[in-house]
Amino acid sequence: MNTVLAGGTTPHRAATTALLFLVWLLGVTIASHHNPFAGLDVAVGEWFVEHRSPGMTAIVSALTVIFSPVWVGMWTVISAAVLGVRDRSLPRATQVLMTVAMAGAMCEILKIAVGRARPPIAHQIGGTELSMSFPSGHVSGTAALTLGLAVALTARSSLAPRAAAICVALAVSLVAAATRLYLGAHWLTDVTAAIALGVGVAAIAPAVTATTLTRLSPHLPERFHAFIDPTRSRDDHDHENSRCTATH
Repeated sequence: MNTVLAGGTTPHRAATTALLFLVWLLGVTIASHHNPFAGLDVAVGEWFVEHRSPGMTAIVSALTVIFSPVWVGMWTVISAAVLGVRDRSLPRATQVLMTVAMAGAMCEILKIAVGRARPPIAHQIGGTELSMSFPSGHVSGTAALTLGLAVALTARSSLAPRAAAICVALAVSLVAAATRLYLGAHWLTDVTAAIALGVGVAAIAPAVTATTLTRLSPHLPERFHAFIDPTRSRDDHDHENSRCTATH
């Protein structure tokens, strides 16, 4: 399978597993009403409430719409379509789609399992948020999409470009997190867990995508194999050329 979808090393997988485990562990502590960061959650929420202004509220309200699950879904489909057309293959496009899909699924499961209430309605701006609070769907989706794109686009790049792309993705995710805190829609631990969830899923998505496409390939007609694994098409072409040369 293409190196774009190569899985990580054992330490890499261990770190990713540990990060996702910590997100679930935090969810368990919140659900059991033993959140060690409850005081920090309240303090940060109150700080944002005290530092609001009409101009900033207008800007933040516009930004948070861009980071909404509906818009993230649209950006994801568009990004995957562009990658698919550009590559003339499915690996990178599928990887981005799976990153966002897995993050969304985990986020919804956590919301239901933890059942955390939103910050007080009096602190919320622009429409009351009544759905479960932990983790933030806006932030987990944004983090998954931006980090997923960063990983997919720099898979064959050196360390510096990949690090730069990941830093940009994290910066966008932090902006999304700040908008949710400013609007009083989430607690600090909600958005922190959401970013961690996005990081973890983006890290495991290449290996999951590679495994999925590898297992799917034998069940598809031969003409679709080149779209799943472009290297295979090139290898077959080189083999055919070598055979023709040997014949002549």
